[in-house]
Amino acid sequence: MLIKCRSILSRTPINSAGLSIWPCLLLACLVFDNLLNPGTAFAQTANPGDNLVVCGNTNWGGLSSNNTLNMRQKLSNTANFGPGGTYSESTFSFVVIGTPTTSNLSANGCNVWFSGYDFEAPYSALATFAASGGFVIGGCDTVSYDAVCTGLGINVTNFSNLGGGYTTLTPINPLTCDGNTQNPSLNLTTAGGASSYFSTGVVLARYSPSPNQALAITDSATSPSYVLTGDIDMFTNFNTNVSAGSAITTDQDKFIANVFKLAADKVTGVLDGNGEPSCENISVPIFANDDTASVGSGTVGSIILNVLTNDSWDGNPVTTSDVTISVASGSSVPPQLNFGTTTGDVVLNAGATPATYSFDYEICLISDPTECRTATVQITVTPSPSISVLKSSNIFTPTAGSSGFMLPGEDVIYTILVENSGAGTVDNDAVFIVDSFPDEMDFFNGDIDTGGSNNFVSTDPIVFLDSGSGLTFNYSTDVAFSNQATAPNIFSDCTYTPTVGYDPNVTFICINPKGIFAAGSPTSSFSLFLRGQIQ
Repeated sequence: MLIKCRSILSRTPINSAGLSIWPCLLLACLVFDNLLNPGTAFAQTANPGDNLVVCGNTNWGGLSSNNTLNMRQKLSNTANFGPGGTYSESTFSFVVIGTPTTSNLSANGCNVWFSGYDFEAPYSALATFAASGGFVIGGCDTVSYDAVCTGLGINVTNFSNLGGGYTTLTPINPLTCDGNTQNPSLNLTTAGGASSYFSTGVVLARYSPSPNQALAITDSATSPSYVLTGDIDMFTNFNTNVSAGSAITTDQDKFIANVFKLAADKVTGVLDGNGEPSCENISVPIFANDDTASVGSGTVGSIILNVLTNDSWDGNPVTTSDVTISVASGSSVPPQLNFGTTTGDVVLNAGATPATYSFDYEICLISDPTECRTATVQITVTPSPSISVLKSSNIFTPTAGSSGFMLPGEDVIYTILVENSGAGTVDNDAVFIVDSFPDEMDFFNGDIDTGGSNNFVSTDPIVFLDSGSGLTFNYSTDVAFSNQATAPNIFSDCTYTPTVGYDPNVTFICINPKGIFAAGSPTSSFSLFLRGQIQ
């Protein structure tokens, strides 16, 4: 709020919610060609670009174990997973929580579960976790170490083949974009001293040679919630084909990266029809994200937000050159709001009372009108403050020598009274007062009471007196000066240091008390006092 004395202003800052663009770059080795039905939906637990929490235990495949160090380094490399990353815009963090339960999975904000060679009773909580939008990655090394698989209702069969695996014809291919032929030459191995195979599920990779039992599976070709392998050492340092360090170099590295890419895509909603990962080096086609803002009821006619600000296409902010904008089918714009479908601007209309208003909008690619996304706009209108400012003056009464009239050479005490009679508050630290000091006056930079009757306890040149405003005031940090001809717009524009005593060069006084200016009940106010001499 900018207050210029001699004016009566009522302005409420717009507090738009902080909305981020999450461009989601998806470079491939996993194949999902024609995999997903855009109508298929499942629980989304995070947004594209969010940090994803991987939870696990302390077993052989534990997240605190040196066995998974190389894996964690690759997943922590922001060139792989992070803004602009090869595999996902999302990052990963790792938390050891022990045996998974519904309680500790929720308490730790887990998005992904990872473990293997687990000898405990079935991890039954993982079934609920996966059904609720989480993603499970597990290794089930024989029937004695398959707590992840049995927890998900999947049985394994002990196996002695520890040789290389290869990818299959299945559209979900965890290694390459070569989805047309089997690829037994791939260096994809189990490497562990115990392994198993699966007799159910969507097969990601098979053992070699024949009879080619299933080595890695998922549960669905449209909404996968887990990847299970017959050996957790497909992810660990024990597998010599998992390279040291953070780079993705070997086939085994790519398998790890793409399994976690699948997990990230699932929990961030990329697989729910908001864009299908592709074998090509392309980005998620289009994202529409919800928009929220909170504004005062006095912000009539101002642009509250633009719905495209946090939407993206091809990994970049979307523009009106890329998409058409409309009100979504089945929705309507409340009369309190105005929605510009040519620009995406949302404006508050006159007469809007404090309440929450919402509607859904849709964006469609101009280049492919069948590619459309919807999102929700929610605007909360709060009561506005009603600010008035009154500046008055009185002759300074010294202990001796005053004429008692406002004549040249006499000192004057200015009083600036600022009142809020409205039902709304003013935002934190947003009160900014600019007092235009008269040309015919010299500002007095000293104890405001010097030579007078000591009416003020403060010895500062400017005195603050509160009357229910809730604001605080510190002269050394909340007052500044300008000697420029034009009024400053922000506090940092006030850079002049006045001389001690009477200073004729002060043109503007800048005052920024701190805190939230309380609503009137019926009126909250504060007063400022300063002194000058008539020339």
